[in-house]
Amino acid sequence: AMPRLHRALLGAALFMWTSSCAKAPPPESSPTSSPPPLAGPFPQEIVRTAPGSELSIPFEEYDLDPAGSGRAVSVADRDYGQNEAGIVFGVISTPTGKVPEGIRRVLILSDPNRGLGALAVPECDRIAAAIELARQEQIPVEWIPVSSGAAVKMDSGTENLDATVRSARVAAMTGIDREEQRFDKSGEEFPPSLDLVAAVVGMIAVVVASWKAGSADGVELLSILRGVTSALFLGVLSDAMLLGHWYLVQPGLARAPILEQVRWAQILWVPETIVFVIPTGMWSVLNGDIDDAYNGLLGWFWVASVLGTGALILVCRLALKERQYSAVMAATGLMYLAILTGFGQDIVARVLLSP
Repeated sequence: AMPRLHRALLGAALFMWTSSCAKAPPPESSPTSSPPPLAGPFPQEIVRTAPGSELSIPFEEYDLDPAGSGRAVSVADRDYGQNEAGIVFGVISTPTGKVPEGIRRVLILSDPNRGLGALAVPECDRIAAAIELARQEQIPVEWIPVSSGAAVKMDSGTENLDATVRSARVAAMTGIDREEQRFDKSGEEFPPSLDLVAAVVGMIAVVVASWKAGSADGVELLSILRGVTSALFLGVLSDAMLLGHWYLVQPGLARAPILEQVRWAQILWVPETIVFVIPTGMWSVLNGDIDDAYNGLLGWFWVASVLGTGALILVCRLALKERQYSAVMAATGLMYLAILTGFGQDIVARVLLSP
């Protein structure tokens, strides 16, 4: 309840702050004079102490990287009022009874001292950086907008409107404006356990077909081992590729599911390779005991497929560690290639080792 109470009190304080800023007369200034004093308190001052209480709220301020990378960097040591845009954001931690160490989240606040919080390109760039920071830290976003709307000027009206719309689309995609997930409890839910029916039936079919294929040569156990391993390995590759397409239409999804698929693909790549080396296996093709009718070319093609699949899975996992949204797009493309080489790894071996 404390974060919600803090949010309500903070929003009320910002509203009153905006009203005082709007009513304060602008002080006289000259082109050579120092910047005029601000009419209201700084956002950092309101955040660090919950309104109406003595509770100290830890808040680490962030801003755009001065190097121009577009990423958020900590500016915790910067003095108040040094922000160059009408948006202040950072990581706040509110302690509660159940979580005494504090509930961490990214907080985005308007600064009415600067153009009454009007949104222009600099403000929208910081909103996007704050959302990316939340995605990187795997924490929610709390956005309290207090703004007079999009800043429309003679020299930047169109750009500011475009940037505002783009930030609104990002908020809608990531769902940061929703406090919690909402489900329609009145509707009937499909039992998730029924999803296992198809997998169980399919695995039984794989085992039966593999046993029948290996019974002719008396290698039923090895045939079943190869069949089950191949089904799991190729299934994980296909699932990872298909799941990547879901991220393309809903970028706000967490990366944990696709990372899990890629991790399992990396794990299953090892037994998928080993089961086709067990005698009689691909080693017999490479040393010439089994003639591939192409002077050993197909055997080395299998080796290239094995190494290529392993390398693609590794690069895919490394790509998903990047912060940019384009990393998921790159990972999806890599899984496309991994499916091609993965099927080559499996089918070439089966064709060469078939009686």
